Amino acid sequence: MTSILGANPAFEKGARHTIANGLATVLNIIALTVCLVVFSLTVVGLPLAWSAAWTALYDWRRGGETRVMGTFWRAVATQPIRRTVIAGPAFLMTAIGAAEVSYFLHYRGPIAVVCLTTGLITLAAGLSFAAYLLLLLTVASPEEKGRELWRCAAAIIGRTSLTTTPAFLAQAAVAGFISYTDPGVLVVAMPVLLLWAWMRTALWGARRAGLGV
Repeated sequence: MTSILGANPAFEKGARHTIANGLATVLNIIALTVCLVVFSLTVVGLPLAWSAAWTALYDWRRGGETRVMGTFWRAVATQPIRRTVIAGPAFLMTAIGAAEVSYFLHYRGPIAVVCLTTGLITLAAGLSFAAYLLLLLTVASPEEKGRELWRCAAAIIGRTSLTTTPAFLAQAAVAGFISYTDPGVLVVAMPVLLLWAWMRTALWGARRAGLGV
């Protein structure tokens, strides 16, 4: 049986196990989303929560991890300050870009166009850096310095910006629109599904850039 997130070799013996696997997938997504949303309510907790959730999804995708929440909380407890410090600036960049786009979207004129363009570039850069840094925080050695991770993320973005950056923007826009029209989805599944889409795009981009992940 293969879920939307990855293979789960523990459930390959009949319809009953298939149904159980599907229910486990749904429960894992809901539980992980709730923890992700609650943990992200603080500015400091947001990059740590998304980094830990990325690690849980990455392990789930690779080996059919059945203890998703256990992986999430282990990741939270593993070098939380390092995760927050490294990924935090990318999330701040994303927030600044989103705020600028939201503000100047309602104005007209050349200055508004320049500010809106700057906001879009900042938002795109923030999303790209956030996605690749979350990936690198999961796959790189714990001793790897933050400067090197940022340098590696910048190199990947430089080689794949024309393909992956629009994808990151589109995924975030779709997730934001759906969450706006139906706020209940935001708490039930949307952050985890968005993170999963980011992960697939980031993995594709990193492989195109020559990173073995």
